[in-house]
Amino acid sequence: KQGWFDWTAPVEPDTKTTTNCGDATKKPSRKAQAVREKLGKQMLIILGLICGVSFGGYTAHRRKGRWPDILHYATSYGIMFMLAGLVLTLIIHRTAT
Repeated sequence: KQGWFDWTAPVEPDTKTTTNCGDATKKPSRKAQAVREKLGKQMLIILGLICGVSFGGYTAHRRKGRWPDILHYATSYGIMFMLAGLVLTLIIHRTAT
């Protein structure tokens, strides 16, 4: 039995792909679309976390906080922005379907 990692396995032509007037653009597979959707949903959460950590660290540094203060602000803002990203993701997902 051949696994998914076997590069010598014969490849069946994909009859569901479409090309536009001879150029090489193809319709992505369902698996590729699912991966893109999943990554797109996670990106807002990760983006919120990164923005929150950087904004919290900057805020604590601007207030002349020591390193425990900077870590505390970065953690708090990171969690808060991450939750905001999660809520935005849920709202976008609910309105899209």
